[in-house]
Amino acid sequence: MASPLRSLIEDDSRYQKSFQLFLERSSEHQCMQEFIRSRLPDILASVGGGKSHLNVIGVGSGAGDIDLQILSELRMKHPGATVDNEVVEPSGQQLLHYRVSVSQKQKELDYVKFTWNKMTASEFEANWKVKRTTKRADFIHMIQMLYYVKDPGATIDFFQSLLDENGKLLIILVSGESGWGKLWQTYKDQLCSKEISQCVTTGDIKSLLDSKGVSYRSHELPSQMDITECFTEGDEKGELLLDFLTEVLDFSKTASPELKAGVMECLRHPRCSVEANGRGSAMAAGAKQTCYEGSAVQRFQFFLEQSGEHEAVLQSVRRLLPGEFKRIGAAKSGLDVLGVGSGGGEVDVQMLSLLRSTFPAVPITADIVEGSSELTDNFKALVAKTTDLQKISFAWHIMHSGDYEKQVEAKGDVKKFDFIHMIQMLYYVENLTDTIKFYHNLLKSNGRLMIIIEAANAGWDTLWKTYKKELCVDAITEYCSSGEVVASVKSLGLKYEEHTIHNTFDITECFDPSSATGECMLSFMTAKDHFYQSFTPEIRAGVLDLLRNKCCADKGGRLFFDSSLSCILVHA
Repeated sequence: MASPLRSLIEDDSRYQKSFQLFLERSSEHQCMQEFIRSRLPDILASVGGGKSHLNVIGVGSGAGDIDLQILSELRMKHPGATVDNEVVEPSGQQLLHYRVSVSQKQKELDYVKFTWNKMTASEFEANWKVKRTTKRADFIHMIQMLYYVKDPGATIDFFQSLLDENGKLLIILVSGESGWGKLWQTYKDQLCSKEISQCVTTGDIKSLLDSKGVSYRSHELPSQMDITECFTEGDEKGELLLDFLTEVLDFSKTASPELKAGVMECLRHPRCSVEANGRGSAMAAGAKQTCYEGSAVQRFQFFLEQSGEHEAVLQSVRRLLPGEFKRIGAAKSGLDVLGVGSGGGEVDVQMLSLLRSTFPAVPITADIVEGSSELTDNFKALVAKTTDLQKISFAWHIMHSGDYEKQVEAKGDVKKFDFIHMIQMLYYVENLTDTIKFYHNLLKSNGRLMIIIEAANAGWDTLWKTYKKELCVDAITEYCSSGEVVASVKSLGLKYEEHTIHNTFDITECFDPSSATGECMLSFMTAKDHFYQSFTPEIRAGVLDLLRNKCCADKGGRLFFDSSLSCILVHA
């Protein structure tokens, strides 16, 4: 009979070994570092309200690698501020590593006062309440630690209560849609401790925050982990990885044969892992706050239903692309397409079907770059249902445009494309001109780069440029429209042509405060989770006034928003 299963955290030494091996085998720290470099700086810029002294709390800080990077980014956004940094970490071994790192960077960190708390989050909470501390925090981060508390909701409530005005709480946690999430959903009763919230995912946290009406912003951080050694019986590293994946001490030795076989089958299943060059890699996506993007995806789908934007784009595609495809593919024995920020694939599928009908006998490949695994799954489902696309060879890159650029540059062996399209995604890049230049350089002779983006001076352009300071603070850090794109293309000396895609949609309900449909639309238009909770009354009134008087046309008492787009075709 199998021994009772014990939690891995009961043996700190083995936990640390398995954790270090996990870091070696996974891209988790790299994806966190990318988030810290590219998205966190603007979040950090919004805290503090101009204060000369900032308070930071790191909960479950580990060896401090991520903490120190966060402090470095905070310094760049608040160069003159001093910082009190409370470190909460129960592992003495990890704290020692953290303190050694700090001692080696004393000059760089002379603006930070460290307070070391060798304790759990619950012990820190109890200690804080006993001391009746009144200090408030400007930034609190809880990275991969909510698995180890009894009540995640209560823990979040406590630390949120410590936030000062403009303060932010960052939570990074496993996505419910990742390999981890699928494993835990399947074997939660067998693997997860009842004493802690070991199998909590972003889906659970999102539900908690939604139930309390808490405003939050989520980001997906795609990462992978090589688990090939888990399938070699008796492999020491494989057994350590299995311990870490299941959070069970000596899983291979203590799990029943039935449980072990089931877990191994689950790990090998495509919903948890993919095979590349004979090696298996389990997905392990984390995310900020509820950290999966369900609500954003739902609002986007709602917007598409209301706005008719996809149909307007598709009409333009059907009108413009057949002739372009004939020019691009003339006398070619094969065609290669790249879609960047393809979303759920609705437009891509139509374009690829057009290309296939134009060249029915020519081999076609399609590389798809999309940062959301949920939207990529939607795209794959569409492909599976579309007969015209069955003979097209797809390569899926679940990553953001910037990560794809780095991957291409690292490989050196650059694949060239006949047609590249970027639809409604250039707001999320760090440098507009550099991004256009990079993808233009991937074009083959006679190729085309198609960019679809909001038209200059249309409703979106007016709204986002008028309220740039208030709106460009999260995922969209630098709004741009066709005006900026054309300026970049001209600065690069590239030949192009521009076509307007006219579109309007009814936003009358946005002006009814009691309308759930209106608030959902306003939330999408301002890229906020909750329009009425996210802005001051003055900003809300200003946005509504602008929409009514500058962005809309009144047609029979209904207000129609000008959501015209531009299609810019850049020549190779």
